[in-house]
Amino acid sequence: MPSPKRQLKHMTKMLNLTPDQQQQILPVLQDQHRKMKGIWKDSSLSPQQRREQMRTVMMNTHQKVGAILTPEQRQQMKQMMQQRRERMQIASR
Repeated sequence: MPSPKRQLKHMTKMLNLTPDQQQQILPVLQDQHRKMKGIWKDSSLSPQQRREQMRTVMMNTHQKVGAILTPEQRQQMKQMMQQRRERMQIASR
């Protein structure tokens, strides 16, 4: 998983984030990164539990970030996520 600063840099480029949005989004990404690392390190979790918890963290992060974005930026982010899912599906075949 990319670092929060790297994620923010990519999002800024793709979504044309304002400096204010960047300041609001960075702590959200940092929190996501911390939680994901914790899930990976938790050896008591089964692979399925790990996936479910990671999915929950990602969904919460997307929701928090979405609340900071403009409607146009949210639409762009939705399209980016869809393209990423499609690429991942093709790669897993």
